[in-house]
Amino acid sequence: MPAEPRPPLKLDDAPPLPGMEEGAQEQTASEQTVPRRSIHPDDAVVHLCEPGYLQTFMASSCAALWLFSGLTLLGGAESWTDSATATISLRVAAWMLLYQLPMQVKAIPNIRYFSTNEFDASVSFSGVAYSPPVLQILWFGIYIFLTCLYIGEPYQHLGYVPIYGIGHILVIMVGDALGPKMAPALSEAWAMKTGPPMLGFAMLGFFAVTSAYGVAERYTSEWLGIFLPVTFSCYEVLGTITMSRVFEIEFLGNLTLRRMYSHTNQGVVLSLMVGLLHAMAEGGRLALILTRALRHDGNGWLFAITAGFIWNVFSRLGFVSKAADIVLGIQCTRYTLLLQQVKFCLGYPRFFAVLAMALARLSMGTRAVSKKEMNTAVAIFLQFVAEVLEDLVVKLLAWLGAGFNFIAHSEPPEDLTAKARSRLQQRFSLLSPATVVPVTLPDTDLPEADLQAIEEECQNLLLTHHIAFCKAFGILPYWAHFAIAMTAQFHTVMFIILFSDGLPSILGFCPYKGYNEISQGIIFWPVQQGSCA
Repeated sequence: MPAEPRPPLKLDDAPPLPGMEEGAQEQTASEQTVPRRSIHPDDAVVHLCEPGYLQTFMASSCAALWLFSGLTLLGGAESWTDSATATISLRVAAWMLLYQLPMQVKAIPNIRYFSTNEFDASVSFSGVAYSPPVLQILWFGIYIFLTCLYIGEPYQHLGYVPIYGIGHILVIMVGDALGPKMAPALSEAWAMKTGPPMLGFAMLGFFAVTSAYGVAERYTSEWLGIFLPVTFSCYEVLGTITMSRVFEIEFLGNLTLRRMYSHTNQGVVLSLMVGLLHAMAEGGRLALILTRALRHDGNGWLFAITAGFIWNVFSRLGFVSKAADIVLGIQCTRYTLLLQQVKFCLGYPRFFAVLAMALARLSMGTRAVSKKEMNTAVAIFLQFVAEVLEDLVVKLLAWLGAGFNFIAHSEPPEDLTAKARSRLQQRFSLLSPATVVPVTLPDTDLPEADLQAIEEECQNLLLTHHIAFCKAFGILPYWAHFAIAMTAQFHTVMFIILFSDGLPSILGFCPYKGYNEISQGIIFWPVQQGSCA
């Protein structure tokens, strides 16, 4: 039986915007007679979501368990056997636990399935990720092939980075070619929009910023650390603006698409991506500070930690957003507020990645922190202390009334019809030629098709305004927390390996086996002869 229709959500029901209470009282009599539009019942389900503390802890712990298992097997491949066959087999199993199972089978498919099909995130704890078995077999085969591939002496086998990079490209190609045929989407166009512009920006932007800074840091002094928080903050802000625009144009601005997903809060997709931006940025900061402490004596990394604390406090209190509003005219919306809210939870998953590496060392009988790495341990501990203090200071100052967390820019609802006509004329030329110049032509003189087009555009504008300025945040489902935590932690570990002395250094095993640059597991990883025992 069809569900009983819900009453329309009135704009008057939304929480009042700061500074708008007096303006509402100053309406003229003619303005008050204009009927106020309502949000369609099917659109009431759409809202942004913020992470929760308990869900973040559970998801981060689960992701760390996957990393611990995979890193332990990587160490075991070097220390448990002298057989080349056994070593490669353990590396294959390790890669499955590190990446294939948690990422390609669970985290990423959950995001895609949510954006291609209807399932209710509010009642789904772990998600309902589904990838056709044929695709899973092909994806497993790609990584097994790359891990086992013999490329000749002295390199023998590929390392961590090319297995990830080449494998990821091949998986995307296979998935894009076969996925739509094996698992059709409600809207393949929308599913693609949540991929390249959203997830693609988060991943490629992270690689670009982290790699560029990591290379520059090798040829400059520790003073470069002052610019580390600003660099990643630009990555987060630009990503949030880009993703929110994609969401507004492609989803909120498409009435037909919204009706297709009328029982699904696609705001989860955007919220997840905004959270992922911050979790990835924080993981990149930790990886760069940690690897600098590994390579250099002294406390030069303190510049990055101190600058990060000061910058983040000012940014989270809204001073940066306020300056962008005044100087650049970039409006403060609930999208930018969401970026500040996720920072209370999603700055912590990165530390679970470090914990997984320490536990993997202990499981192989080595020290979690060697004497030469005490400087690194102090750097990690101070980053954790700075994160906790940052949260406490921001909450305290916000409670005292400091900052500009949310500055609202609202347009009167009565302007919707005129704006809708103008947008339709400029974009689609849907109105009849007689109405191109006189935008204020009475509705009674318009054809039915034009009236319907105007009404749909009004609904799009009303919902876009409501999401950007009015509607309260919900809570992200657990599967979204896991997707964020797993993705951020895996890439944190990958970049620590990339910018350090490789897997042997990170895992702390076999110090006397003569690992050289070829054998560090980054680009190449030959099978070493001799046991660690």
